[in-house]
Amino acid sequence: AVRDGRVLTPPDDAGILLGITRREVIAAARAEGIEVGYATLMPEQLRACDEVFVTSSIREMAPVRSIDGQPVAGAGRPEAFAMTRRLHRAFRARVGAPGLPYGL
Repeated sequence: AVRDGRVLTPPDDAGILLGITRREVIAAARAEGIEVGYATLMPEQLRACDEVFVTSSIREMAPVRSIDGQPVAGAGRPEAFAMTRRLHRAFRARVGAPGLPYGL
């Protein structure tokens, strides 16, 4: 998630998959000078964030526009997913992949 210009991800001991893509996105964020914090966020907290995205090996990074049928707070703004796009570009540069797929 992105809140107030800061990337938030669950802590490693939260029972999540410690994926390679997640690790590289965190590294890319830090290389870009973006603060990365760890927090377990409940659905209502996620919906209140500026941006929410998921990482995976197949999709790399995919924006989340709604949670449980309710929109993420920042999803309707003109600058929606600007940080997600920035992070995805930095991730792709880091791993040596050109372009931005999936409409980011």
